[in-house]
Amino acid sequence: MVLSPVLYILNVIFSLIELVLGLRVALKLFGAANSAPFVGWLYNVTASLIAPFSGIFPQAALSGNSVIDFTALFALLFYTFVGYVLVEAIRQLTYRGNGKTGITEIE
Repeated sequence: MVLSPVLYILNVIFSLIELVLGLRVALKLFGAANSAPFVGWLYNVTASLIAPFSGIFPQAALSGNSVIDFTALFALLFYTFVGYVLVEAIRQLTYRGNGKTGITEIE
């Protein structure tokens, strides 16, 4: 099946969001130094993505600088769910608009 441009763009956007949030979780888990340029940049980029969820969950400190960032994990799950729902809703509306039901009959 060929994706429409809108679905393709939505998939790319939500995949990038999931990628940067996943990297944030991994870097926090491994205790990456905030002073590293890439780490600082990534934390700044993802700060606005996790801002709506801040304060919901505590951060669980592990040994050393390692932290389990439950807020970022929840944001990752939330954006994954929202992306899936949006793509499927648009896909269903597109199929219904074309007269296709997406159901294959077996003869």
